[in-house]
Amino acid sequence: MSHLNAYDAHPSVAEEAKHGEHAGWSTFDTKLEGARFHLIHAAVAIDPFDPATAGRLLDELDALAQSYGYGVTDSYLADTAGLSDEDIDGNVELSIQRDNLFEEIGEEDPYFAEVRSSERKLLAAAATAEARQFLGAAGQPESWDGAWGPIYRRMEEAFVRGRDMRAAQTFDAPKP
Repeated sequence: MSHLNAYDAHPSVAEEAKHGEHAGWSTFDTKLEGARFHLIHAAVAIDPFDPATAGRLLDELDALAQSYGYGVTDSYLADTAGLSDEDIDGNVELSIQRDNLFEEIGEEDPYFAEVRSSERKLLAAAATAEARQFLGAAGQPESWDGAWGPIYRRMEEAFVRGRDMRAAQTFDAPKP
């Protein structure tokens, strides 16, 4: 990945996102993903559609989703450090975390529920055929609501990259 502006959005954009169409994101994520969805919303809702801006923002969402996958995996590995597979299997909460992280690829995570919600709102706001195509509407039935589209798939792939990157790392314990 090249250098991306994957940092907190400007406070005014984050504030607009907090009260705008994509207000469902957590307080922390509103400054990151929520603000990007807010800005993509503005890009798809105008005629002419600005694919360069929307594409740049999608690149930023990709970087943020990868970071999220890394962070969630890091937390899980910290919670399970020193535990055997049997210990994890015997702990309902940890086994659900493991299954959601490694088998369901985070689909049940509130993060991805917000991605799907934001995708629906973007499709509903799309002002042009080009914007609808960017959002994945080409070839979809008229009843398609926008969820599970190309933004979701790209963010899911980035999440998996981050997850796998962290899962593959090993660290030596600090010496006393």
